[in-house]
Parts: sequence; structure tokens; C-alpha cells
Amino acid sequence: MVLLGSGGHTGEMIRLLDGLDFTEYSRLTLVITEGDNGSIKKARDFENSNFSSNEEVIISEHEASMTSVGNFVVDYIFLPRARNVGQPLISSAITTIGCIVQTFKIMWSRNTFPHAILCNGPGTSVPLCYVFYLLSLVKFQNAVIIYVESLARVSRLSASGWLLYPIASRFIVQWEMLHEKFSRSEYYGILV
Repeated sequence: MVLLGSGGHTGEMIRLLDGLDFTEYSRLTLVITEGDNGSIKKARDFENSNFSSNEEVIISEHEASMTSVGNFVVDYIFLPRARNVGQPLISSAITTIGCIVQTFKIMWSRNTFPHAILCNGPGTSVPLCYVFYLLSLVKFQNAVIIYVESLARVSRLSASGWLLYPIASRFIVQWEMLHEKFSRSEYYGILV
């Protein structure tokens, strides 16, 4: 399961995905926030260029969708945004609670529980990862959360990074300065 946040988060995530060998997997679930047309377009372009299909992928944010190429399945989940840029703290608490509730409903009802979540810092990653983590305890599944801090974070973690550091299975930073500050972090240079 991969979260595509808006703007630069999606661009970084697509570049990370471009480096993966999908022959090792049977399913890719892309999570996109409602109203994020830029991420929908990038997801569609990514799928069309990486998974040979005779039909162009059409994604509608009004319903979860799925495409399959041979035995490989790509499906899409749409979540409400946890917080909008510049949103006041009080109202962001309300939208975050709505995001948590919707994330819980979707994750609980899925036929297949994800093996891992890959995310890189948009606000929606926090509720998504914590719901995944808690449900994995209830369902007795191994929760693998791979968090890649944004390239823009050179010397300090983002708010999402601070909140996800305690539960992330792997916490990857792209600057050595951050790696030196956080002992559990992993550093491989610039990945995106």
C-alpha cells in the first residue's frame, strides 16, 4: 500500500516506485486523498507506463477502483484529507478525526490486509499508518510501515516524521545530518 500525498510528496513517491521491481508483488494499492487530481493523473500515468494493459487506466475518486494485468492487481483507495495546507488547528482536528474514521472503515472491510505501507510525509500518512498499525495488532498481522522522510527535510523531521518515528518499521532519511540525529533512521543518500 502506497500513499500518494499531494504535490511534491506524490512526485517523490512516484520516483521511489519507479525503482521497484514489481515482479516480486501481486498487488499495488495506491491511496490518494479526495480531490487530489494531480495525484490521480500521476497514478494513472505511472500505471499506464509500468503495467502493460490494453486499456488506458481510468480512475474515479468517487469510488475505489481496480485494474488487473495478468495476475497483478492495482487498486485505488480514496481517503479524506487529514489536513489542508494552512488549515487552522481546531478545524484540522475535526478533519483528521474524519480521516481516521474513514481510514478505519476502509482498512477493516478490505478482503486483503496490506503487507506494508510506504509513505513519505503528507498529513494523511499519520492516520493511515496508525490505523494500519492498530488493526495489525487486532488482526494479528505483521505491520510493516516504511516511512521515507521528504527530501526537503534536511536538518529537522516533518510533523509526520515526528509522529510516525515511534511506530515505523523502517524510517529512511535522505540527508546524513538527519541520520546522525535519529539512531533508528536509515540513510542511503538521496533516493528521489
